[in-house]
Formats: sequence, C-alpha cells, structure tokens
Amino acid sequence: MKSRPFPVIILVLVVSFSRPPLAIARVDDITDDLRVTHDRTFPGGVYHFRTGKDAGIIRVEADNVVLDGGGLELRGPGVPEAEGHMKARGMGIYIGQHRNVTIKNFKIHGFRWGIYATDVKNLTILDCDLADNHEDTRQMGSRSRVGLEGWMQPAALLPVNAEKGGGLALRNVDTGVFKRLQLQRNAIGLAAYDSHNLIIADSNASDCTAWGMLLYHSSYNVLRNNTINNVWRFNSGGRLTQPTTWNNSGDAAGLLFVINSNHNAIVGNHMHDGVEGYFGGGRESYTLADDYTFAAFNDVENNWANCMEHTFGQYDVFYKNTVRRCAAGAIYLGVSRDAQVIRNTISDSIPGMQQVAIDHENGVRCLYFANTIQNVAGDGIHLMHKAKNGWWPSSADNTILRNRIETTGIGIHLDDNDRASIRQNTLLNNGQGIVFEHDSNTQTAAENILQVAGPIPNLGNRSFAPGTRMVNLMPADHSVDARNNFWGASTAAGIQNVVFDKLQNGQYGPILWQPFLTTAPDLTPAATDVRVTRLILEPIPRDHMAPQPGDELTFIANVANMGSIATGPFVYHWYWDDELLMAGATPGLAPGASFMVRWSWRWADDPSTAEHRVRFLADADADLADPDRSNNSAELRLVFGNRGGTQ
Repeated sequence: MKSRPFPVIILVLVVSFSRPPLAIARVDDITDDLRVTHDRTFPGGVYHFRTGKDAGIIRVEADNVVLDGGGLELRGPGVPEAEGHMKARGMGIYIGQHRNVTIKNFKIHGFRWGIYATDVKNLTILDCDLADNHEDTRQMGSRSRVGLEGWMQPAALLPVNAEKGGGLALRNVDTGVFKRLQLQRNAIGLAAYDSHNLIIADSNASDCTAWGMLLYHSSYNVLRNNTINNVWRFNSGGRLTQPTTWNNSGDAAGLLFVINSNHNAIVGNHMHDGVEGYFGGGRESYTLADDYTFAAFNDVENNWANCMEHTFGQYDVFYKNTVRRCAAGAIYLGVSRDAQVIRNTISDSIPGMQQVAIDHENGVRCLYFANTIQNVAGDGIHLMHKAKNGWWPSSADNTILRNRIETTGIGIHLDDNDRASIRQNTLLNNGQGIVFEHDSNTQTAAENILQVAGPIPNLGNRSFAPGTRMVNLMPADHSVDARNNFWGASTAAGIQNVVFDKLQNGQYGPILWQPFLTTAPDLTPAATDVRVTRLILEPIPRDHMAPQPGDELTFIANVANMGSIATGPFVYHWYWDDELLMAGATPGLAPGASFMVRWSWRWADDPSTAEHRVRFLADADADLADPDRSNNSAELRLVFGNRGGTQ
C-alpha cells in the first residue's frame, strides 16, 4: 500500500546577516566588573578574585554576543577552601534578559555559581569547565530539611546566593544548547528552573553533593549522554559513601526533575554509585506531576536507594535501560497512570539487599512488556496498592506481558491489585513463580511458562516449598484464572504439586489451572499487515493558522491491522529530526482494529532553524512478521516562518 501524502506546512523565512570578527580582549580588560556588549575573545590566563559579585565578574549586556574564553580561568573566593568551597560567593559570568548568546572555552571555579543565566532566549554554552564551585559540605542528616523541602520551593526562590550553588544555573531560559561541560564537585552541577527546549549533552556532573542535574518546572528538554556518578551528601564524618539510614541519604540523586517538568527525554546517560541515579516526581498531586517522561538507553547501577524512581506521573515510558545492583528498586514507580516499562534489562542485587526489579505502587493501566530480569534477591515485578492518602488510585488494570524473569525471590508479585492480566511471560528458577495476595480481584494468568530449568535459589519470603510455580494468598472467595499455562509438568498431579491455594490452606482462594498446556506456547509471530494510516498535526488552538516558535505541537498517528489475524504486541517510536524522543507499545490489534496515539513536542524559539521533521514508526523493534514494512512509518515535514497563513 502506498503511504498517503501528508500536508506540508510551509512559510518562508529569509534571514541574512554577517558578524564582525571577534575582538581580542586585552589583559587589563579582565577586572571584577567587565561588561560585554559585543563579541569578545579572551587571551587565556588565570585570574583570582578575592570577593565574588552577585552581578558577575563578567556580565553580558547585549543580544547576539559570542564570548570565547580561549581557556581563560576565573578563580573566585572559594578556590582556596579545601574543605569544600563554603566561602564561594557571586558568579563568574552573568547573562540576564538577552538573547542569542554563546559562551565557550571558559574555566570558572570558586563562585556560588560558575555561570548564572536568567530570562535568556537561545543560549549556547560549550566546552566550559564549571567544576569546583559551591559544594555544600554541611551535615545532611535530615531528609525533611535537605531533601523534600529543598527542592519543593517555587522557582522564583532561586536567588544568586541560594543555599545550594553550583556550576550552571538556568532560570527562565527558553531554548539552549549545553554541551561538553565539566560540572563536578558542586552542590548542584546544573540547575534549570522554568527553562524549556534545552539540549544538555556530553557533560559530566559527577561527585556533587545534592544533585548532578536538576530540572524544576522545566519541559521539552533533552538530556543525552551525560555522566552523573557518585552523588552523595555529607554528614558529620565527611562525604558519605554509604548512608547508615535512609534519612542520611537526604534524597540526593544524580538527576532530579520535579514539579511539572513534562515531556523531557532522558536518553543514554550514565548514573552510577550514588544514592539514587534518577528521581522524577510531582508533589502528591497529578496537577504537579511530571508527565510524558521518556527515559531510554540509560545505564544506571550500584545506587544505594532506587536506581530509577518516578512518582506522580502519567504516560511516562522507561525503554531499554540497563539497571544493575540497586539496594531498593531498580525501577520504582509510585502513584502513576498509563506508564509503560518496556525492554529494560535488570540484574544483580547488591549483596545483602532485597532489591525489587520493577516496583510499582498504585499504578493504573500500566504496561510491563518484554523486560529481562535475572539474579534479583527480591521480586521481579511487584505491583501493590498503598492506601497512604484517600485520593491515591487503587492499583488496577495493569498488563504484564512477555517478560523473562529468572532467578528471583518471587517472579511476579501482586499485592492488592485488581484486574491484572499476566500473559506470555517466562518464569524460570524463581523462589516462587507468581504470588497473589490480599484483596486482589479478577486476576488472569494465561500462556505463561512457569518451570524449573536449573537449581532453585534459596530466595523468597514465604514458607512454601522453593520452586512453587503459583501461590494464591487472597481470601477464600478470590480465585485466580490460570487456565492455559505451561507448568513444566504433563499431568494434573504434577501441576497440583507446584501450586499453593485453597487445597493446601482453606482460608485462601483457589487457582483454576485446568485446562493446561503440555508444551510451551509458541509465540512466533504469524504474518500480519500493520500500517500507519494517518499522521497529522493537531490544529493550533489560536487565531493564526501557522505554528509559531514556542508553540506546543501535538501530533496524532493512526495505526491499523489490515491483516486477517490478530497481531502480537509491538513497539512504536516518535522521532523529531531523526532523534528518538518517545516510544510506546501496544498489547496487540485484532483483525481490522486500529489505535490512535498522540505525542507532543515544543517548537524551539530558535530563529536559525526553519524546518523540522516528525516521523512515526510502528513495529519499531520488529516484533511482528510483517512482510511489507514500507507502510509502517509516516513523516510530516514542518516549515515555519513569519506570522501569516499557510500554503
């Protein structure tokens, strides 16, 4: 089938300008009050400043300025303080209320903030060393003092002399590129408040004492290929390397984003050896949630609390992350709706810790698809309802599909979870295979492989025999529909020996396991025909017809099964200019059925870019046997220009 043509939004923008050559700054120009109004190149060298200025040692006071430090090093009053830069004051460079500013090749140490930018549009900072500015070494023993209260303050409360300083502060910055920055050994490596359309890439924010990178009320940002390791608090004994209690950790995290930080792509980052690698969360209300987060291809390991944690969110996606050696949850989700956890690889607990691979409290309509989990001391997938607040939703209507879970304490553990669908999972060598308990209603488990292929580990937290394939600990009137599973046994007597239900203890409900499969289910996909039938830009809800820079654009794709048999589950991708910024999965489509999926991104306020391409790809991971993949994608070309009509 030929793809349908899609409308092209075309406006014409012609920009022509030339820059004068960069002026070379004289040595005597570099004072503690250098005001820049045009392009400058500095001659390098090292300059010490005994006092820091809140207005900045170098202050940008014009639009369309390029500053090239040429390796220039600014040393503030905090540099001599070996105990952690507590005397750091002021800022190295300040940019306020300007646009089209580029800063590169500076070294700035010993200030409260290395660079501070506020109310700036189109800001670029490249190849700067902003390490060793303000590092808070005071004792951090109270979680309420230094954790939750610290990052819940309104963005307006980011003064230049804030309690926590660091390398780079961005306040109300709209559109920017920040690459190859050294941000180590600060309280906060990079803080973005009310800032949007930022690309933060190829930078190092390790060894910070609060957060390596912080996003607050900041959306449509891409954080790509950053290294954020070894983020720990201090206590009275110095820098922590392992907290003695959870409170001592102070909610430190390699990457923290909170309070309406939506539509962010966290891709290909490395977060090792800290308290938490990644934490995203709202404030106990969906109106302050962090929605449509895309966390993909990240490498997260050896963190003391949760490796990746996200709370109070909707439509968040965790895709193809590699997570290892976490003390608590590898991927922990709390109070979220419509989340998808897809094709992550999770393995290896910290010795002596009861790690849970995927731990979800109060999840609704969530999908856990094609994850690989092995060698985890706790649960492989744990879904539970925690009735902490009355408005928290019950954990319900979740789908656990085609995961491989091997050598865990409990493979799949449902605790007070309603209407779960558990299908086509492979569970091998677990202490217990699937456990249902408390008031979980209408559970369905079908076409799963529950068997032992090797020695059973001495794991699990119950008294039933190791290797029990399914356990019902729900009340006597709560049954489990477990028909059409493969139990690794070919007789009814053999299966009854590997389940625990009402027959073993009358206070519990039955497991309805007949009929059963005598061979493992064949999940090889049959030939099908999936097509993208439409890709459109949703109308802009305002007067002018053409989208403008700064608009939030919503795209709609329709996918249909044009074949005669049902499809299996498959993954889809959204691309913006060939960069993958969102993915998702569907459990499958019946013959003739279709589904619609939306995705939004923001057109950056950057006059240098006049064209973008949006592409949608169905069956992106080739889960299906589709003989004609030419109609599995569609592309929309967007050309923006001056205000006016379209053609």
